Amino acid sequence: MAFLASAFQGAIFIVEYLNPMEDLNLLLIDRLKSQGMDSALIPSFLKALTSIISSEPRIDPSQANLKLHALGWNEVSLDYHSLQIAIACLDSDKRDRKDSLIQTRILKNADPI
Repeated sequence: MAFLASAFQGAIFIVEYLNPMEDLNLLLIDRLKSQGMDSALIPSFLKALTSIISSEPRIDPSQANLKLHALGWNEVSLDYHSLQIAIACLDSDKRDRKDSLIQTRILKNADPI
């Protein structure tokens, strides 16, 4: 989370800036930890899950679990809500990368000052 400071007539206000993508990631990580997943394994698990979701965006939890189990991820079973959070994280990440690419293209095409 980021914090923004603002001065208004001599007073300083600290405003918490919420990054929805970061919040979703933390929520998913917390859910996985609460199901007993070792923190050290979470990045690898999320990489496998991302690959599964990318190949089949409308996958249901039972199918996702079958694919995860086939890859050796037997210690955690995804529920509907965890899968939806993972899908939302992936969608948000794709949007962020697309926005960044558009901004880069705009800046490259901008007239020099």
